Amino acid sequence: MEGQYEGLALPTNARIILTVISGPAKGNVYKMEKPRVVIGRTDADIVLNDTEVSRWHCSIEVKDKIVRLRDLDSTLPEPPGICLSFCFLLIDETDPTPTG
Repeated sequence: MEGQYEGLALPTNARIILTVISGPAKGNVYKMEKPRVVIGRTDADIVLNDTEVSRWHCSIEVKDKIVRLRDLDSTLPEPPGICLSFCFLLIDETDPTPTG
């Protein structure tokens, strides 16, 4: 299992901000501090108190400036991209203007 996360790394000249754009957590903003975070209802890196979210619903994995949303075999019928509406925003550290 450890091998599947090899090569994950946050970009050196940008940061990744996750913004919830719908649901009960709408407006919450999270800065990714590590290259893989789990989103879920309990025992997750980002906890969302939402009945539409499974315990471990999905993960977000970063390899430089590539961001992957991965379903963690949630028990809910909807895919994580529909249930968890996140906006991925890369911000260059040298330029205060958002890009992406």
